[in-house]
Amino acid sequence: MIWLTLGLVVFLGIHCLPHFQTGRQALIQRYGAMPYKGIFSLVSGLGFTLIVVGAIQRSYIPLWTPPAWGRDLVIGAMLPASILLCAANFPNNIQRLAKHPMLIGLFLWAGAHLLANGDLASLMLFGGFAIFALFDIWSVTRQARSTTKTNPQSTPIWRDIAAVVLGLGVYSALLWWHGDLFGSALVLR
Repeated sequence: MIWLTLGLVVFLGIHCLPHFQTGRQALIQRYGAMPYKGIFSLVSGLGFTLIVVGAIQRSYIPLWTPPAWGRDLVIGAMLPASILLCAANFPNNIQRLAKHPMLIGLFLWAGAHLLANGDLASLMLFGGFAIFALFDIWSVTRQARSTTKTNPQSTPIWRDIAAVVLGLGVYSALLWWHGDLFGSALVLR
């Protein structure tokens, strides 16, 4: 559990840095924008690697009995989560209307998985990401209230279709390879 804990602290900690604009701007002024982004990416990658190693080596310490419908909840929640996560990466109307599609998708992923798993490692992993997503949504929304509002322009519908198709592809791949990747098969092959 040490590697998982360390990975979560490093990964989520570095992702909280942009919320402290004074510190972030001081780092950018001192090192430059590109070196800052490079260091940010390296630290994020290190944190993610530690999370993966920690998740692989985790001990199963049960905390509660997950509900019988938890698996179905995850399967259902991951479809909109996958679409939202894909929509967050390029301009489209889903992104424009949802405001924070990546954070909403992250929260759906984490929240559903948290309810479907009843062990300590899952509480740390999914609970940590769920709390981070909620904090990030709150923080970004708070900052947006203090700035001048601009309404992004509507985008062509093909961009929304592309986001949905990509999301369906990611969702299908996760359903198919979930057992191979994460040790819990969702479909029988």
